[in-house]
Amino acid sequence: VYDAVNVIDGTHQPYLPGLPPASPDASLDAAVATAAHNVLVGLVVPGSDPPLKLLPPATITWLDSAYAASLAAIPDGTAKAGGIAAGAAAAAAMLAARTGDASRVRHRSVRLGCVRQAIPPRERLATPYTWPSCSDER
Repeated sequence: VYDAVNVIDGTHQPYLPGLPPASPDASLDAAVATAAHNVLVGLVVPGSDPPLKLLPPATITWLDSAYAASLAAIPDGTAKAGGIAAGAAAAAAMLAARTGDASRVRHRSVRLGCVRQAIPPRERLATPYTWPSCSDER
């Protein structure tokens, strides 16, 4: 979601470099909805062949419905289309970047300092989603 917004407004350093910039007129709402939806429904169980969705079908159905309702509230046009494209690109890049890094392995959550972190069984393999310091959490 962060990079979907950032390719539109371009005000921050990207998390994932190399995403194509989007028009500043692209819809932020469409970008956020698309990025969030596509990442969540795109999660698969690591090593499953064929790929097995991580979320249960009922949850995916609910997410699809919520995504459709979000997009329906945005006027059709180039801004909406640009936002959808930006969100889809950011989601695809995030899923690709996290493939194989153990970030989707079932894990337990523990408190480390000020940040609650997920510690996967293969913690040395995963790139953590954390803040550099407690003050950055706010």
